[in-house]
Amino acid sequence: MIHPELQRYPRLPSNDHEDARDYVPSAYVSIQSRVNSDPIFEEQYITKLISEGWVRLESIDSILFNSLRGKHFKYRLNGKGMSGESAGTFRSGGIVLGMKEEDIRYVLYKSYNGCVFPIQLKDLKEIYIKDPKTDIVKFSVLTAKTKFPVIIKNQESGSDEIVFYAKTENLREKFLVTKNYLTALKGVKWIFVRRNTRGPNR
Repeated sequence: MIHPELQRYPRLPSNDHEDARDYVPSAYVSIQSRVNSDPIFEEQYITKLISEGWVRLESIDSILFNSLRGKHFKYRLNGKGMSGESAGTFRSGGIVLGMKEEDIRYVLYKSYNGCVFPIQLKDLKEIYIKDPKTDIVKFSVLTAKTKFPVIIKNQESGSDEIVFYAKTENLREKFLVTKNYLTALKGVKWIFVRRNTRGPNR
């Protein structure tokens, strides 16, 4: 059983968790901190989530469904928990692990720093999860140009667009058979994301 008093203590990052190379703890400002302190950024961030297929669960209890295990989720607190945070406080969440010992009062999740947290459902105001019906392909933001570009049609603009620069023709051919590329070819929406960074994609 999970004891409520345990939630008072800080969780330490997992030993097998590796931060991005450019991550500097003293200079890093988390997404959730910005959402909770900057209304303009909050609006932009929530709009971004919606565009990427995130939706609000109709029922808080739905987070306990087995079908949601392994899914990424985010949430807002209702202001009634032991943390003392105000109602509406946003949390970046992490990956749903499921119930602890079949106790429906809690859900366990693994945060983005590798810590495993229990959270009481009665402390939650809203839960956001990526709609399983919404499939979005993510390509890394382009960096250095090469002589071996990969081009695909942008379904929204209708124009051809470069989504990858390979270092060699052999690597370009390998990219052409990746799951991401083949899925995008079917007309699934795709976007650019910035890799190897701790904050923007959370």
